[in-house]
Amino acid sequence: VGVRPAMKPHDLQMERKKPELIGPGGPHNNRIEELRRKSAEAEEAQRKRQEEMKRNREEDLQRRKETTAATNVRKVLAKVRAARPDTYDALRVQLEESIATNLEAMGSIASKVGQEAEEVLQAAQTRIDDLNEQRAQEDRERAEQEKQRKHEAENSVKFVEEAKSDAQTQLKKVQEAEELCKKVQEA
Repeated sequence: VGVRPAMKPHDLQMERKKPELIGPGGPHNNRIEELRRKSAEAEEAQRKRQEEMKRNREEDLQRRKETTAATNVRKVLAKVRAARPDTYDALRVQLEESIATNLEAMGSIASKVGQEAEEVLQAAQTRIDDLNEQRAQEDRERAEQEKQRKHEAENSVKFVEEAKSDAQTQLKKVQEAEELCKKVQEA
């Protein structure tokens, strides 16, 4: 009963290693420590991934807010680009209000949109000034043409009156000549 069965060489090696597994510095404890360390690293990596995903979601949300606000301002910019002289001032006020309303929401792209707004306002003002100058030039030309027509009409009236006067004078001379011819024929 107290006799142990005969051990094979492999079993003897395992038997010799058992005391090492039980001790505080043994490979078994090292393995447990290794697993704990790996588990802690995995948890830390998972936490970092979650933080990164959260940060990415927040950045995406912020970008969407900025883009939406910038789009609102750019819609008004499109109207300003197509402004006519009679609508320019109202659209400029609308643009300023849109920028003020959306400035904070535009965040990092506010300066870019502000620069676009300045360029559009300058281009629109230049275009409006050119249109106003063109209209003024057309008005001056129309006024000059009207003045020329009036002058020509006055000259035409004078010419007709002079022609009538000349015709009457010539008619009188013809009548006088006919009378003289009659007198010469009668005499």
